Amino acid sequence: MAIQVRKASGELEEFDQGKLVQNLKLAKIPDDIAAAAANYVKNRLEDQISTGKIHDFVQEYLNKNNLIGYALHYDLKNALLRLGPTGYAFEKFVARVLSAYGYLTRQGVIIQGKCVSHEIDVSAQKEGQHFLIECKFHNQAGVKTDVQVALYTYARFLDVRAALESLANHSQQYHQAWLVTNTKVTKDVLDYAKCMDMKVLAWGYPQMGSLREIIISSGLHPVTVLVGLNPNQYQSLFDHDIVTCADLKRAIDTNELPVTYSPELKQNLLAQIGQICR
Repeated sequence: MAIQVRKASGELEEFDQGKLVQNLKLAKIPDDIAAAAANYVKNRLEDQISTGKIHDFVQEYLNKNNLIGYALHYDLKNALLRLGPTGYAFEKFVARVLSAYGYLTRQGVIIQGKCVSHEIDVSAQKEGQHFLIECKFHNQAGVKTDVQVALYTYARFLDVRAALESLANHSQQYHQAWLVTNTKVTKDVLDYAKCMDMKVLAWGYPQMGSLREIIISSGLHPVTVLVGLNPNQYQSLFDHDIVTCADLKRAIDTNELPVTYSPELKQNLLAQIGQICR
């Protein structure tokens, strides 16, 4: 009888070892290690096992074999969930990642629309193009961003675009609405976005250039991927504009941490950062 896996959403699906291997490879884990980790999980399966438990078994295998860098890469999805409880740190993180790709970004910008003013989570510009970005953060796995968020995002964009296109320095620019989320989106969101020329950037979407892919390729992992810090310490870092591993390394190197860390903790964090971030 096939083993059923219970997803974070509560749905059941048949365990697919090939899918697990593919997910590991998407986390930049080499083929041989991905296959070995998947076999480790397969030998420990029980019916209706949760995806969280499968994740724990993978982490167990990687850590037992001292593959710490790969374990941190594989925990990226959970690390993004830990950027809460509000979405402010996620907005900062999205702006940092886009900056690594040459975008000029501003966060929390107030822009006067044709009818009312709007606070835009992230404003990004590149090569004569202007992107108005709504960041939808979830701190629980299995929650999808629905079409209501897409409708809200595009309605605000239309009001802002109408005002911007009347300005001399914006009239010739291409303007586009973006919806960025750390989890998944519904099919309705994708259908609506395609119809309205709105870009969607989600955990596994699009297939080429998903949020997961651009984060890993940028090397700017969130500080929440690191082991050894508690939620209060994370929040203290967020409050001091430290959201990426690179930010944290800089703060340690320049003695600008918001609170005192023990020498052992600093060395531990720097060792992890050296394996995963730049």
